[in-house]
Amino acid sequence: MKKLLIICILIVSVIFISGCTSDDKTNSESFSSDSQQSNIQETKLILNRGDVPGFTLHSYHFKYHTKVTEYYLGDGNPWTYSDVLPDGQRNVGQRMKWSDEEGHLVVVDLTKYDSNSGFEDFMKIDSIKQMQEMYGIKDSEINDFLIQMEFEEGEPKIGDNSHYSSMLNYNSDKHMTGLIFTYNNYLCNINVLNVKEQSKNEAIRIAELIESRLD
Repeated sequence: MKKLLIICILIVSVIFISGCTSDDKTNSESFSSDSQQSNIQETKLILNRGDVPGFTLHSYHFKYHTKVTEYYLGDGNPWTYSDVLPDGQRNVGQRMKWSDEEGHLVVVDLTKYDSNSGFEDFMKIDSIKQMQEMYGIKDSEINDFLIQMEFEEGEPKIGDNSHYSSMLNYNSDKHMTGLIFTYNNYLCNINVLNVKEQSKNEAIRIAELIESRLD
């Protein structure tokens, strides 16, 4: 699970670029034709349109887990729903995707577990090592690869623990920044595709905003 999420930080996945998953509720027609429903739904999301000016809510879903069973990191992906929480279940997070007319993207994935067990080990991320394994890059080639991809990483000091990685998106002049932070029992994954000057800054700004709204 850890490797999968770190890979999601380092590269823009097919889902991230091409659109929503089957569990996402698409915004394009229903939201534009029914602004009242849009406003009602946005009140349930950790971000609203005022937080990402110029962006439109493209898709979203909420996460749920049974009330009678505790949910911990490593237990696998929760079930998802769009509007109505199924009976006997509890909300454990949400995922949303925002986009603009220029192809810039903001994707937020937030999960609340029943404890922060495993968070510390999970956040010990070696991004460069993961890229080497994923792309088969030799030690002698890694420095040239990082320069070519304009790779940057750091710890933005958000929540209890945080880490970001930023690099060029393939076949474009845009940068993708993936940022993960933990706060109490929450784990939040943010991906921002934008021009270099804004990608990292927007990811950090959004992360700080989300942290301020968590209980």
